Amino acid sequence: MSNARGPTATLLGLAAGALAATGWVLYVNHLVDSASAGGDPAYWAGEARHRAYDVCYDGCGDCLDVSVIQNACDMTTQPTLQGKDLICDAALMWTWEDRYPAECLDAVGAIYQDKATERKRFWRRFLYGLVILAVPVALGVRVVAMEALEHASRWQPRRPRIRSNRSQPSSATPLLQTAAAAAAIVSILVTPAAAFPCDEFRPAYDQPFVSVNNASLFGIIHGWLSNCYSEEYSCGENCRSDHTTTSCTTSWCSRRREDKTPRDFVRGALGRVKKCGFKPADFVPGVVDTRIANSRIESRLWVKISVNRLNGTEGVDPQVMCLYSMLGVPSYAGTVTGP
Repeated sequence: MSNARGPTATLLGLAAGALAATGWVLYVNHLVDSASAGGDPAYWAGEARHRAYDVCYDGCGDCLDVSVIQNACDMTTQPTLQGKDLICDAALMWTWEDRYPAECLDAVGAIYQDKATERKRFWRRFLYGLVILAVPVALGVRVVAMEALEHASRWQPRRPRIRSNRSQPSSATPLLQTAAAAAAIVSILVTPAAAFPCDEFRPAYDQPFVSVNNASLFGIIHGWLSNCYSEEYSCGENCRSDHTTTSCTTSWCSRRREDKTPRDFVRGALGRVKKCGFKPADFVPGVVDTRIANSRIESRLWVKISVNRLNGTEGVDPQVMCLYSMLGVPSYAGTVTGP
């Protein structure tokens, strides 16, 4: 039987490896078939409208990561429509009546589809590559089979052993692991962190404003983000005593500290709004639902500025354009013009 152990274990290992590889390939094929990027242009045109143009025009709804607005605007600058005198840049169309040209939605939607298809291809290649794991499976089964066959060839009945009643000393390893974990946690807590946006210190804050020269033009500065830090503080002591002495160490806890509030950011933006011919007000006499579509306002001032209308008697109101350009035109935008 000793001569047959090697070939038998090898055959078992090869069989296990083949089953593992086949099962994995079938599973990946199922994932690929059920995760298609889709080919309906209407679906991807809708994705372009919601994920790119709407976010670029309307903002992101009190999001923590305001960079998604500029990323959305950047997507609208990528289409290249050969032979067509057509603008797709949302930063150039935000004041237009037709802000969603069908050709642009199709072109940006095709980009989203290409990106989804590329991600699908990448993960498919990666998952198929994992079939190599069938090799260690086969080797592992072969080793286990060899051990099992070796044990079976040497097995003989043995008399039962009488267990000792003496208690065995318990291992201190779990205690050491717990102490090491606690030390790691403390080392993390005492590490200083940089400032970051947070929104748990709400409420948000709104400041209405109105045009100094034209009361029919008004708006709201909306702030919802705070500037926060993570800080560590002493939250007690951890003491140990033996027969003669007591030793104590400081316990550290972590918390978030608000450094700047939404009201602070709104007040900071108000000074710039005043320079465009507006003054603060206690309320506005109508609906304010048109965002000033410059992502620099959110990314630099951490506020959203909206007005009740865009147009004046001769096209876009100059005060509205002043609000748009008060931080400079975004890098993704060209010269703002009318339709």
